[in-house]
Amino acid sequence: MIIRTLIPRKENTYSSFPSIVEHRDKLYVYYRQGQRDPVQCHGLYGKVRCFVIEKEIFLRQFSESPDESLLPLGKDYVVFESINEIDSIATRLDDNLFTLSTRTYVRDKIGRTYISYSKTPVFHNRHEVELKEALWVVFYGKPFKWARGFVFTAYGVLRGESRQSSLVLYTEDFHSWSLLSRVQGTEEPGGEIVFNECTIAGDGVKYTMYLRQDSYPYGIWYAKSEDLNNWSPPVKLLSCAHAPCVAVRGCNVYLTFRNLIDEYTSAIAIIQPFIERSPIEIERYSGDPFDGGYSDTAFIEDKLYVVYYRGNTYGEPDIRVACLDGDYDITGGWGGSCFSACSTY
Repeated sequence: MIIRTLIPRKENTYSSFPSIVEHRDKLYVYYRQGQRDPVQCHGLYGKVRCFVIEKEIFLRQFSESPDESLLPLGKDYVVFESINEIDSIATRLDDNLFTLSTRTYVRDKIGRTYISYSKTPVFHNRHEVELKEALWVVFYGKPFKWARGFVFTAYGVLRGESRQSSLVLYTEDFHSWSLLSRVQGTEEPGGEIVFNECTIAGDGVKYTMYLRQDSYPYGIWYAKSEDLNNWSPPVKLLSCAHAPCVAVRGCNVYLTFRNLIDEYTSAIAIIQPFIERSPIEIERYSGDPFDGGYSDTAFIEDKLYVVYYRGNTYGEPDIRVACLDGDYDITGGWGGSCFSACSTY
């Protein structure tokens, strides 16, 4: 495993929520950067930024260079700004179709979710997303193409309810949105189970949703579906975990997440679900667990890369990129054992 710094730590600066897409021999890393704040989680005055680097230059840093910031090697610019931007989920839906999910948020003041779409991963405009069934909705995870349009995973509170649910939305034009389904938590003997952030892996026939349990003792659960409308009862996959991010490559499924080791120690980790192996720990960090752990995955020149933000005791995260070459054979599964994605659903 080789790790490089993309956006270095900076005093009083909060860098977070990276996502990555490739287009025409360039890599685009979208991320959110704001100012550290003692009250507002993830800081305030956030802006959505984009870092663009030539793929050839990027790859060279993982074979020749020491761990120095990649930032001087590319172009970095502001995409959207407001009172406080907090999300930046860039996705390649097709060869000539990209989306960027963003959000403006200040606790108890404002919460608006936006979508941008373009033929290239360069975005100039956005519009607010409104779902008639919901009081509020927040995108999470990577959207994907579907027979009836495009599917987006999200979480929010539906009208007439007070508890958050994991949501599956779809759209045909990125302007009108419909609720396909939702997975709601349950009352358990040990207390209430609340689900929010979720992400889906599938092959067009069968799907698995990975859900974040946002109630103690936390964890990542999964549910199965064949139509994106009806889901099996959720089952716990991992304990003491947050922030699931799933990617599919051929017959392989990869799940990155925030591993909660103890009160002051967390890690970015990766696992192939339903294979009897322990997760690979990518990198640990100290301090508030929420100051790190969100990640995205890219397959570049047949190697697996994970981009993530890493916390510290100063509350001033940096953004890092790990190449897992040697840890994973992405053409043949973990340790060369290929499995059918369908068989896990």
